[in-house]
Amino acid sequence: MNRAALVTGTLFISQVAALRAFASADSQHVWILGRELEWACWFQLAFGMTAFESGLLVLALFAGNLGMKTVTTPILRRFGFRSVLVANGLISALLIFSFSLIARDTPKFVIVALLFAHGLSRSMQFTSINTLAFVDIPKSAMSSASSFFAVAQQMSLGMGVAVGADSLPNHSFGSD
Repeated sequence: MNRAALVTGTLFISQVAALRAFASADSQHVWILGRELEWACWFQLAFGMTAFESGLLVLALFAGNLGMKTVTTPILRRFGFRSVLVANGLISALLIFSFSLIARDTPKFVIVALLFAHGLSRSMQFTSINTLAFVDIPKSAMSSASSFFAVAQQMSLGMGVAVGADSLPNHSFGSD
């Protein structure tokens, strides 16, 4: 990062986005964050649940997200980023695969346990990757980079929901 890139303490957005760690961290959000909508709709359309029932199931995912927040830092300090990301990536892949085995007669407590575990794993992955996104940013530019990352993350959330909604089958809701 050269001094010309800094203008009164702000970092040019093009140079922030060009940083490899920064760009790769945000790209994760596009394909992962639309899944809540898909799961909620999947439980309703494929399993015949009400919106309330499917929402309660998806709530387990968010409980897992929150549950991991208190232990993320100690785990990362104990095992290191590389080990955690590799192990958690494998765990996450297995959990995602496990969702392909769910059927209408799968007990709800199994679905809740899988969603909770996936929430734990997903929270660890996002926190680790988002922390690494700022590894190349100098302290003087951290505020600008953080603001830019927050905006890019919110845009990715919207794109994730849009991709999730677009991947649903084409149904005419409300018509006979």
